[in-house]
Amino acid sequence: MLVALLLVGGVAWHATGIPAGWPSEDLVAADCPSGKGCYLADGIGNLFFLNIDQWSISWRTRACGREGIRSLHFRSILHGWIRCGDGRILATADAGRSFASPDGSVPPAMEQALKRSVEPPLPDACRPIRAAQARWAACARLPGAGEARRLLAGESGSVALVAGGKNAGIARSTIWNKIRYSQLVVAGNGKGFLACGPDGLWRVDASGTVGGKLSSKACAKVRASSTAVWMLESNGCAWKTGGEGPAGIGCWPKLDLSALYIEDALRGWLAGRDGQMLFTADGGASWTRYRGPWHGSPVTLTRGGQRGSFYLSTDAGDVWWVDGTVAKGPIDRCRRLCDGLDGPAACCLDGDELCMLKEENVEECVKTRGLSPGARVATLDGEKLIAITPQGALFASEDGGISWMASELPNHARARLAACSAPLAECLVSDAAGRLFVLWFE
Repeated sequence: MLVALLLVGGVAWHATGIPAGWPSEDLVAADCPSGKGCYLADGIGNLFFLNIDQWSISWRTRACGREGIRSLHFRSILHGWIRCGDGRILATADAGRSFASPDGSVPPAMEQALKRSVEPPLPDACRPIRAAQARWAACARLPGAGEARRLLAGESGSVALVAGGKNAGIARSTIWNKIRYSQLVVAGNGKGFLACGPDGLWRVDASGTVGGKLSSKACAKVRASSTAVWMLESNGCAWKTGGEGPAGIGCWPKLDLSALYIEDALRGWLAGRDGQMLFTADGGASWTRYRGPWHGSPVTLTRGGQRGSFYLSTDAGDVWWVDGTVAKGPIDRCRRLCDGLDGPAACCLDGDELCMLKEENVEECVKTRGLSPGARVATLDGEKLIAITPQGALFASEDGGISWMASELPNHARARLAACSAPLAECLVSDAAGRLFVLWFE
């Protein structure tokens, strides 16, 4: 297991399970100016260099910004050109570490090369790939003597070296399966995390390593107490896990359930569209059904600060404080709950303000600086927070959300989900391909 420690934007990252710097976004273009190395571009504009002999990847730059790199062509390891998604052509003379508008006109051969499509179908020489279990988007020939070799690049940073001649087939490959987690939460003891997704439910330890699989059922939402883990499927069925594996505790396909909260092994709530609510006090053996006053579908249920209470946020932009079976609210100046709220600090967002909560009241709000609208925030202790924008950009704050500093995942991918554990003093972050990273503040 490879482990990488990186310092990015004032916070420390602990990346496990992937080589340092290996991309996880889909690769869309490739070119090999030498038999020793190839350039790769992903869908959000990152340029990487693959060392063929060492089979290692290093990040070069994000020359085109979020417009992305559409195609690339390198005359040598040092000199090359890229075409951005907005049509710009940029040149490098330092092996892709920096790019600028080319001096004079682009050579006709380079311009033609940059016009080539990077979309499938791939050339015939790149097709002995069925056993590789990946979708490929780009293929590049490696120059040099000997048998013809081509490099494939595609989904989730997957690459493969295809040999020709008598030994036709994949000579070497690194294939990544994309895992799309739907939720990350803190485990009940605070000493780890749970990762929930369409392929099941997993434990994740404090280093970010995925461990035992708790369930193979499709997981839409999960919550944990110190003694139990409950899971909700997208079909409206609820399960709880224990020493003997998952056990069903009910199915309500017509209620459009989308969130749950548990207090311990016995007490739990399920919430659905337009006020549908279920409560159990006996571990799911029996349920009481009632209706709340909110509209839309619940997005998050999380602890409300006292026994028998929790916060509920909906996709209609309301946040409620629910005490037992009584919903009080909606809470003024709250449009969306922060994520990862299993600790003592609860917060919500309203436009450019971040507010701390206590029961049904807003205690204090601060104007955020440098944080784009629509960001999702996870709080570690009320002062240290991380935020992920809808575009996948990552930010961190150490002053309760007043100011934010830009950060980035070690593989320069888009961030997607986050959960923070106060006992561990760290946060777990997933990228768009489901790879996990641990963050802590220095």
